[in-house]
Amino acid sequence: MKKKVISILLLLFFISFFNTCYAPEDECFSISTILLENYSLNGNMKIKPLDTVDINDYAIAINCGINEEICFNLDFGNSLYAIKLVEPFYILQNKIKNISIKSNSDLNDNYYAGSELKTLFTPIELSPDCVYDNYDCIRDYSKFEGIDSIEDAFNELFAINEYLSKNTERIQLINLFSINLNESVSNNTHKFTITFEFENGQIITSNTNEILIK
Repeated sequence: MKKKVISILLLLFFISFFNTCYAPEDECFSISTILLENYSLNGNMKIKPLDTVDINDYAIAINCGINEEICFNLDFGNSLYAIKLVEPFYILQNKIKNISIKSNSDLNDNYYAGSELKTLFTPIELSPDCVYDNYDCIRDYSKFEGIDSIEDAFNELFAINEYLSKNTERIQLINLFSINLNESVSNNTHKFTITFEFENGQIITSNTNEILIK
């Protein structure tokens, strides 16, 4: 009898602990659409179709459509960045397992039209309050602990940024894939295509408008 009482007390303790430290409900969501926009880090601004941009100022802005989902399970290992004390869990239910980035034109002889370019891109965050030419307000997600790929950055950070910006009063952060290429490039117009492959087999393919890169 004594052992049963101790077991019940321990169970009540753990229930009380989790109810105290964590919000009782999760906030789950999925990605429904992904739109791309051309962006210049020189001035921190969107750029129009067929505008000209230097290669290392160029970035692709990621804009996601969000669907609310019902949470069925509490998953403490779901995300490095989704678990927050005294707040709900923000959980992306259908994660991305692969991202592919390609262009319809040659960047140079090493990166020809249709070749895989994802290793040239770095995931970064930018506040819309950044002033002209203020590179100090850029946060490089690739340097965050636990972020080893652009897929990790999308699942753990981009997606949650998108969810919070659309469902809370939090300032919307701009999610960007920024190119870094220390080589000369051909002066070509580029239409970038990004393919997002999800764990459940869903595939979303999105294109930028054409842009002249030099």
